[in-house]
Amino acid sequence: MTGPGDGIGENADALGDRLTIPRQPSYGHSRTVLLCDDRQELRSAISTVLAGFRRFRVIGEAIDAATCLRAVEDIRPDILILDVSLPGGGPPVARAVRNLHPAIHILVYSGRTDPRVQRDMLAAGADQYLVKTGRMAPLIAAVDRAAGR
Repeated sequence: MTGPGDGIGENADALGDRLTIPRQPSYGHSRTVLLCDDRQELRSAISTVLAGFRRFRVIGEAIDAATCLRAVEDIRPDILILDVSLPGGGPPVARAVRNLHPAIHILVYSGRTDPRVQRDMLAAGADQYLVKTGRMAPLIAAVDRAAGR
């Protein structure tokens, strides 16, 4: 979920089981992002692209619903990029995140184009739904919207 030198895992032991990271203020600081998708190559591509923008900082990744929810609770990202088909279910994750941490912006990034799936995700608490096209520019624009830019 986190990597060496990121400061998160290193402080966890000193702070106990629950690590609380304050949300970034809205005045020009980078927005923290959590990527929840079961496809490693997609998580890597998104992380690489977002690393090119100082206004975003990927602080964790998850491959299934349980890991995603644990990461949301532990690291409290500003933005959650969530796949609908995440093992364990995209809608239950969106619903749980919205109930527990309403300030987190939930951006669904999915290959599913079915309007019913999109409505279900938005009804579950997602803020945006973006279809995966293989191009990263629409994703960057959606993350900018999530960051309020």
